[in-house]
Amino acid sequence: MNTVKNLSDLHEDTMSIINLQIALEALESGNFQFGIESLEASAKNGTNAAALYNLGICYERGIGVEPDRAKVNNFISNLINKILTFRHVIIIVKHLL
Repeated sequence: MNTVKNLSDLHEDTMSIINLQIALEALESGNFQFGIESLEASAKNGTNAAALYNLGICYERGIGVEPDRAKVNNFISNLINKILTFRHVIIIVKHLL
């Protein structure tokens, strides 16, 4: 049973990474709606730190969405909960300032 759970987790992680790549490519090409939807799919379980970070940036800067500070704070809070090193938190905070 543990093997099935591990395979399921691997599948979920893999799909999250694929959705993140698709999202970034869509955003770079100007397809903002699809990019945001793909980022949200990638971040839905809260384990893809890069997706959480990029969603926070989109909502902070209004890239493809209306700026929303509450959502930025939510994404950053989830991101901080996933990041275990203080160094990463400092980098994120510096970027947002």
